[in-house]
Amino acid sequence: MMFPVFAVSENGVLIYKNLACAKYLPQIYKSRTVKTKISPKFPKVSEPVHILGGSAYSVALALRDGENVVFLCLERFQYEDGVLIAQRLLQLFGKDLLGFLSRFRKQMSAEKYHSFCSDFSDEEFLALVNDEFRCWKSQETSLVSVLSPVFERLDEFFAPLGYDISAKIEDTAAEYLPLRISISDLFFLLGKLIYFIMKFSDTHQVEIALFPEFAYSRQDLRLMTKTKLKELPQTEGNNVLLLAKLMPECAAELELLNQTGLLKNDDLSIYLDSIGAMSVTYKFPYPEPVFTSFQSVGSGDSIIWENVEIMIQSLWSKLRDTDAFC
Repeated sequence: MMFPVFAVSENGVLIYKNLACAKYLPQIYKSRTVKTKISPKFPKVSEPVHILGGSAYSVALALRDGENVVFLCLERFQYEDGVLIAQRLLQLFGKDLLGFLSRFRKQMSAEKYHSFCSDFSDEEFLALVNDEFRCWKSQETSLVSVLSPVFERLDEFFAPLGYDISAKIEDTAAEYLPLRISISDLFFLLGKLIYFIMKFSDTHQVEIALFPEFAYSRQDLRLMTKTKLKELPQTEGNNVLLLAKLMPECAAELELLNQTGLLKNDDLSIYLDSIGAMSVTYKFPYPEPVFTSFQSVGSGDSIIWENVEIMIQSLWSKLRDTDAFC
């Protein structure tokens, strides 16, 4: 897995860490220092915690396993509403380590893909996130207004790694269509799709475009490149599972996207033609005519760029990780 995982005994001794932890959490290296890196305190129960030290991974889900504690530093937790997402997964999968992993594995099978959001009414879901999010009518918080400044700078972000990225918003894209998902989800999803297309790019040239789908009054994001892949794995039309097969290092986090209702099979398509042109398209959700945006409390511009910074840091670490490309 490409996110850090480490385990600590009750007396603070580090008893396990995976390769990602060794790479991305260098401060977790001596048993005597582990407890001092956990905030606000070493967990007595399964709960979200903060990892001190200034790395790209600052939030973890601590799961009790008898006397030991296992820490999962999923990438989605690193965004500004990460603690909320961690708490939501605890509600969904339980607080026991083996039970959590067992149910999580079952959900990752092709037959079990579904959105857990469908199990809750709108009132219950809004009540759950009421402390973290606010909802208001706005014509200014739109998908176009959020992505425009990011698209203008994507090429310079990755030029040092040898990538040539052309990102544009079609002139016919509707600027007034509101942002339906949280900004954190938007950039978490965007980061996963960019990583996918860059990982399999043969030429290091990538084209990204946001364009309208007039038949459904919403907008599509399409990422394209040339690849050496000859064919795509067979997944019987399950595009989420197809992504997981092509990016096994991201399988757990792709399932997290699926479980949060963000990455649905019907909203995703992957295409590969006979000459190696590959594209992946994501259809953004569109609310019915009321202009309702889900936005984190705080300054819109600062939230956008904080999340962009997290996305870029994560992409840089993944793209420079040669093990992930094996």
